[in-house]
Formats: sequence, structure tokens, C-alpha cells
Amino acid sequence: MDTALDKVKPWGGEKTQIDCAERLRKDSLFCDQTKQAGGISKQDSPVGIDTASPQLADQVEKYKEPVDISKIWDKYTPILCIGEDHAAAADQRELLKLLPSLVQNGMNTLAIEFLRSDKQGLLDKFMEHKLSDKEMMKLLSDSHEANSWHPDETLKVLKFARDHKIRVKAIDKAQTNDDIRDRNKHWTDIVYNVSRLNPHSRTVVWGGAGHFGYEDRQTVNAMLSRKGLGTRVVVFNGQDGLGTQDLLQQAISQKHLSNSEFMLPVSKGSLARFADYVINSPEQ
Repeated sequence: MDTALDKVKPWGGEKTQIDCAERLRKDSLFCDQTKQAGGISKQDSPVGIDTASPQLADQVEKYKEPVDISKIWDKYTPILCIGEDHAAAADQRELLKLLPSLVQNGMNTLAIEFLRSDKQGLLDKFMEHKLSDKEMMKLLSDSHEANSWHPDETLKVLKFARDHKIRVKAIDKAQTNDDIRDRNKHWTDIVYNVSRLNPHSRTVVWGGAGHFGYEDRQTVNAMLSRKGLGTRVVVFNGQDGLGTQDLLQQAISQKHLSNSEFMLPVSKGSLARFADYVINSPEQ
């Protein structure tokens, strides 16, 4: 039976000469991918919100627009990183709402923080209907950070992926004394290998917003970009947790938009460029 992965057409777009000859010698896979300088997509725009601006509330009102996954995740970019606030159930509910649009835009692989990679075998059994929902719920609930997220919402995401034949990869590592950069490298290695082995994959990496962004060279998207994989970053701004960015949440509240669903582009010139887009997740 064909899976979603088998039906996806190859990426289009331009080739670049950046490291292409060397990469061809090392790994012929990635020369057919679109690679802009620094891993930045063609759709990046200098216009958008700047969380450091004193006019942030006015910028929110000016730049807000309906959520459009096709605008966030262009066809030339194989990786979309989606960051959430684990404490905000609204963020995970928002992802559930977006899953059909993500599939429509070519998602065939979902990489999740919420299980360690050493649990991949059990996850595969669940995806093959060989592990019950109850057993998977226990596995999610026993996860090392389950007290800070919502395993019931995560289970709904996994069931959607199973029903739509989406490949799911567990990417986290056991909590040790390693800092977040070591975990980010572990995530990056797994996602990179998925793309290396499956050149037509379009992967959504779903995890805490702190693993992504443009202010640190050790974020997951930054490391993937240096490996030749174009990335985009979108984060949720949930209303029942701490929020992804406190200042942004205050600005949204100031304009009485907390219970509205919309997305905001983040300016490339922002002093705190934590994402390409922010999606406001209204409380439900």
C-alpha cells in the first residue's frame, strides 16, 4: 500500500553552488534541494513584527492575517519546525486543527519531541495498530517531561498521523546533564537522516519553541540549515500557559485579539527573531 511519503513529488526550485560539489562527493542526495544562503527561504520578508519595538501592539494589528500554511511553508523548503509552549494546551489543539493543512501541503513525516528515540520501536507498533491507544497513552504519560505537557492531546496527533499514514519519528533523548544544545543535535541528526534516506520527505518537527529560532547557531533549524536542509520556523502563542513571547502576548491582549486566530510574520530585522511566523492560538 502506498504511503503519503510515496505519493509526494520531488522538490522543485533552484540549485545553488554553495558546497554543492563537495556535498555531491559526500552525499548526492542534497544537491537537488533548494538551498538559499543561510537556509533562509525565498518567502522570508523584511516586513513583520519586531518584539523589541515599542510599537509592537500596532504592528500586531497591522500585520495579522489568516493562518495559511502554504504561505508559511513554501514548496521549496523540506523542513517546517513548529514550536509550542508545553504548558499551553491551546498550542496542541491548534496543531490538531492545522494537521489537515499540513498534509495538504505535503507533510509526510512528523518528528516529535514527546517520545525519546529509544522508544521508536514502540511508536512503530502503535502506528501499525500493534499497540493500543491505552498503552500509548501510558507511554506518553510516563515520558520524562509529561508533567509539563498534555499527553492526551499528543495522542490525538499520533492517531491522526496513523490514520493518514504519516511517518512519525521519536527524536528526544533521555534527560541527563546535557544542555538543550545536545538535545538539539540529537534531534537534528535524526531529522537529517530521515531526509537523507528519503529525499522526497517533507518533515514537520514538533517540539518546544526553545529548540528553534535564529538567535542561536545551535537551534535545530540552524543546524539543519548548515547541513543543507532549508527550514522554516513557526511558533504558537498559546493563551493558557506562559506564552511563547510575553511581550507579544501582552501586545495581542492590548489589542483585544487574544481569542482570535491569526498569524504574524516576524521581521528578518527583528532583534529577537525567534521564528518566521507566529500563530496566535485562541483559548477554547
